[in-house]
Amino acid sequence: MKEDGSALVICLMVLLTLSLMATAALQVSNIDIRISKNYKDNVQAGYAAEAGLEKMIDSFKRGDTNGDTAVNSSDTVNANNDLDGNGVIDFTQILVNGNNLGSSAGRITVNSGDMRALIWVDATDAPVSVTIYSRGNPSGTHSYEELAQSIGCSASSIINGAINNAP
Repeated sequence: MKEDGSALVICLMVLLTLSLMATAALQVSNIDIRISKNYKDNVQAGYAAEAGLEKMIDSFKRGDTNGDTAVNSSDTVNANNDLDGNGVIDFTQILVNGNNLGSSAGRITVNSGDMRALIWVDATDAPVSVTIYSRGNPSGTHSYEELAQSIGCSASSIINGAINNAP
């Protein structure tokens, strides 16, 4: 009887094969979960970056606090129009004085819940145009999305407060 125990060996081989298949299925499942999480983090980073751009444009619009359609010395500095907290309305600092808001190495953090946007504005070409850079970085992740938006304007549009109607 040379076949004694052969059923046991075959059963063990089938069990080993099934175990390997189950392990492979779990690995694929874990990879899919990580891919989904990375996708979600990247989408959230994009939304955070867009929110940073909007926050900066909103700060420009809020520079006119007295409603005279111009940003000037009669307007009041507040947290909505002075994102870096230096006591100067961002519109004036960037578009009139030609000073950057933050830098690529020293960005201004704008929080919205667990979403974080790090922004800076390059005023090198002000008052003709400025470029807003925003990096979205959801808290607790290593994902980020970088966006840039240039706003073109002329000296007369600054004086007349036309940036208050920026998109």
